[in-house]
Amino acid sequence: MRPVLHVAFVALLLVAPLAHADKLNSKAESGTGEFEALLLEVAPPSPTGIILLHGRGGHPDNKVVAPLRRSLHKAGYSTLSIALPHPPGGSDEFKNYVADAAGSNRVFPEVCARIRTAMAELKQRKAKEIVLVGFSLGARLSTACLTTPILGPLPVVGLVAIGNGANSVAPLNSALMLDKVSVPVLDLYGDADQDVAASAAARRVAYERGAGISFTQVMVPGNVPHAFTGHEAELVKEVDSWVRRIAPLGKGA
Repeated sequence: MRPVLHVAFVALLLVAPLAHADKLNSKAESGTGEFEALLLEVAPPSPTGIILLHGRGGHPDNKVVAPLRRSLHKAGYSTLSIALPHPPGGSDEFKNYVADAAGSNRVFPEVCARIRTAMAELKQRKAKEIVLVGFSLGARLSTACLTTPILGPLPVVGLVAIGNGANSVAPLNSALMLDKVSVPVLDLYGDADQDVAASAAARRVAYERGAGISFTQVMVPGNVPHAFTGHEAELVKEVDSWVRRIAPLGKGA
C-alpha cells in the first residue's frame, strides 16, 4: 500500500486538493480497492487520530471537512480525511444512495471498510484511538458504521455528526441508528438547515433510548441551508472544544 500524503506536501492541496491526494486501499478490509485520502500528521504522534468523512458530492478537502481537518491538526491531532464511495452507476444523487441501501447495499459496507482502512493507517502512525467526524452523508454513514459489532483495529472514542439527516431509510436515517451507538456524540447542525433541525429531538431520543453515555447537541448559526457559510469559526470552535474534552491532548503520551 502506498503511504498517504505527508505533511510536507500539504501546501499543494490549497490549490488543487484532489490532484495531489494519495491513495489508500480498502481490499484488506473486504472493500473494493483504492480511494483518495488526505493526511495531516503531528509530531510527536498524537494518541488520538481523527478520521473525517465529507458530504455527498464532495471530496476529502471539501466544505466543512476542510477547515475542520486543518483546525484539529493545528490543535495537535493527526487527521485523515477520506473519500466516500458512490452508489452503483457512479451518480451521487441521494435517491441512488437510498436505492442502494434498499437493494444491492454496496455503499454502506464499503464506507465501513474505508474507515477500518483509515484506522489501520493511523495505527501505523502510532494512534491508539479514533474520533470520527462526518458531515451530511458522511455523518449518516459514520453513525451507521458505529452500529457494527467490531468496527476496526482501533477503538472509537467519539463521533462528531454534523448535519446528520434523519429523513430516509436505514442505514441512511440517523434516527434509526443512533440507539445502537454507545460512544459520546456531538450532534451539530445549522439553524438554517430546516430538515436536520426539525429532526433534532428525534435524534436525541433515539440516542438516549440506547446505551449511549453522552449526547451533546449544538445549533450553530448558518445563513445557508446545510452549510456554515460565514460561520465557519463557530463550527470550528464547537468541534475543537468537544474533541479536546473527549480526547484531551497529552492523554496516553
